[in-house]
Amino acid sequence: MAATPKNRERSEPGLDVLRALAVVLMFAVHVRRLQSPTTTATVIDRGLQWLMWAEPYITSLFVYMAGYSVVLATRSLPDGAKLLRRVSRRAVELVLISIGLYVMQFGIGWPDIVLSSGILQVIAIGVVGVALCLNSPLPDAALASVALLSLAACFLLEAFQLSVSGLNAGPGGNIPLLAHACFGALTARVWQGGQLRSRLLSTAGIAVGSGLAVIAPGPWTTNHVSHYKDLGGETFVSALLSGSYASAPTLDVSFWNHSTRGAVILLAPLVASTALALWPRFMGAPALLPLRLVGRHALVIYAAHLCALGALQLLDLHPKSGAQSLAWILGLLLLGIASAATMEQLRARLARP
Repeated sequence: MAATPKNRERSEPGLDVLRALAVVLMFAVHVRRLQSPTTTATVIDRGLQWLMWAEPYITSLFVYMAGYSVVLATRSLPDGAKLLRRVSRRAVELVLISIGLYVMQFGIGWPDIVLSSGILQVIAIGVVGVALCLNSPLPDAALASVALLSLAACFLLEAFQLSVSGLNAGPGGNIPLLAHACFGALTARVWQGGQLRSRLLSTAGIAVGSGLAVIAPGPWTTNHVSHYKDLGGETFVSALLSGSYASAPTLDVSFWNHSTRGAVILLAPLVASTALALWPRFMGAPALLPLRLVGRHALVIYAAHLCALGALQLLDLHPKSGAQSLAWILGLLLLGIASAATMEQLRARLARP
C-alpha cells in the first residue's frame, strides 16, 4: 500500500483512527445481526454479542466525531457563512444517501423515510446544528443549550411514553443523538483551546454527570415501533415491479434508541476516546496508516458496507458461526482499506497540477 504523503496527513491523525474503529465496530454489529442462530457460544460469539450491547456507544461515536470535526473545519475555513454552506451541502448528500439506503431495506415507510431514515441523516442534522451554533454570537452557550434541550426533550418523551418519528423513533432518531453532536463540538472547542484548567474542569464535570447517570435508575436504551410493508423477503424494487407492494400487509418493526440516562452515561466514554485519539505519537504510527485511511473515508465505506451486506442478504448468504462472522468482518475491513487507498491515490492524482 502506498504511504500517505506527509503533507496529506491530517493534523489529528488519531481522530481518523477513531472513526475507522467506529466503522469496524459497526461492521461487527451488522454482520452479527445477519448471523444464523446457533446454540454454540464460542468466545467470538460472546464478544460479538457484547458488541450488540455496546452498539449505543458505537452509534454515538459517529455523531460525536461529526460534531467534533465541524469545529476542526473552522481552522481551514474560519468564515462562518462559508462553513455553514459547505456543511449544508454535505448534509444534503448524507440525507440523500440515507434515504436511498432506507428504501433499499424498508421500501417507502411514511414518515420515517423523510424524518428518520437512518444514522447518516442524524449526522447531517447534527453537523448543520453545530454549524449554526458556531455562527451564533455565543457558540459555547448555543451548543450547550441545544444539547441540554435535546436531552430534556428525550426525557419528556420517555416520561409520557411517546414515540415520534424524527425525534426518538424510527431507524434514525435525532434525539438525544443531537446532544452528542453538540457535546462533540464543545469537546473540540475545549481541547483545541489549549487551556489545561478548562480541560480538567470540563472532564471532571462530564465524569461526575456520567457517574451519577450510571447509579440512577432507568433503561440503557428504549424501543419504538414503526409500521412498514411486509415484503416477504422481496426487495422493494422487485415488489414494486411485480405489483405486490401496494397490497403487502403491514409489519411492526421495532427500533432501539438511546435513553436519556444512556446518552448521559456515554459522555464519559466518548470524551475518554477522544483523549486517547489525541495521542499523536501513537496514533501517527506507520502501522496505523490503514486505519487512518479508512477513517478519512469513513462515511463512504460505511455506506458501501451496508450495500454489500444487503446484496449478500438478498442472495440468502449468512454467516453460520462466530468464526464465519469474524471472517466477514475482516473481509469488509480489507475491502475498506483497499477502497480507501484507491480513493486516496485518485485524490492525489487529481490534486497534481
